[in-house]
Amino acid sequence: SKVDYLIFFGVSKALGDHLGGTLADSWGRKRAALLGWGVGLAMVPMILLGLTLGSRAVLDLADVLLGTMQGLTWGLNIICLMDLLGPRGRGLASALSNAVGYSGMALAAPAVAHVLGTREHPRADPRWAVLAVGCSVVLGLVLSALAHDTGRWAASAKPSEDSPSAATTDIETAAGVQTGCGSTVLVLCSLAGLTVNAATATVWGPFLLWLRSGNKLTTDELGLLEGMFTSAKVAAMLASGLASCCDRPQAVAAVSLGVLASGLVGLEAQAQQGEVAGE
Repeated sequence: SKVDYLIFFGVSKALGDHLGGTLADSWGRKRAALLGWGVGLAMVPMILLGLTLGSRAVLDLADVLLGTMQGLTWGLNIICLMDLLGPRGRGLASALSNAVGYSGMALAAPAVAHVLGTREHPRADPRWAVLAVGCSVVLGLVLSALAHDTGRWAASAKPSEDSPSAATTDIETAAGVQTGCGSTVLVLCSLAGLTVNAATATVWGPFLLWLRSGNKLTTDELGLLEGMFTSAKVAAMLASGLASCCDRPQAVAAVSLGVLASGLVGLEAQAQQGEVAGE
C-alpha cells in the first residue's frame, strides 16, 4: 500500500509521545531525549539496509523507528520548553517547538523534492538524503548530551505553601492525578487533537493526489506547495501560542474556526472549477 508508511509512522509516533511523557518524570528529560536520539541512530543504517536490499519490510521497520524517535525527541522538546517558560507559558512553549520544527520541514520539503526527483526520474541517489538525516541525528544527540536537564526548572517553579498561588497549584495537582479516561478534560482535549489531525489527513492527502493527477504538477511544485502549507501552519501555531498567554482564549477559537471555514470554502471552490474545466 502507498499509505502504509503513514500508518506505521503515526502509530509509532503516538506510542513514542506517550513513552516520552512517561519517561520524562521517571528517567528525567535528558535521559529520555538521549534515548530518542539513540533510536534515530539505529534508524539510519536500517534505511540504508532497506534501500540496498529493496526490502519494504525493512523500510517499514525504519519508519517505525523514525516515528518513535520523533515522538520521544519532539515531545521531550515541548516538555523542556514548558519547564523553562513556566505554567503560564505552556501554550507558547508548544507553539515555539512546533513552529521551529515545521519551519525546518517547510524549508526542507522543496529542497528534497528538487534534489531527489521522482522514482521514475531520479535526480540523485536517495542515500545522500539518508546521510543528511544521519548528520542531523548525530547533531541532536550531541546537543542533548551537552544540555542540562530542565526538570530542576520545573521543580524551582513550584510555589511554596505560603504563596498566594499555592491553593491553585494544589487544585491543579489533584486534578492532574486523575489522568487517562478518568479525566473528562483530558479526554475531550485528546479527542479535539484527534479530530484536527484526522481532518488534516482526510483533506490534505487526497488534495495532493488530486493536484498531482489532475493538474500534472511537477515534484518541485508539489514540494513548494508542501512548504507553503507547512509555513501557514507555523504562522497559525505562533499566533495561537501568543494568544494562549492572553486572557481571552475564546477569541483564539473564533479565529481558528474562521480560518478553517475559509480554507474549506476555498478548497470547494477550487474543486468546482476543476470539475467545470474537465467537462
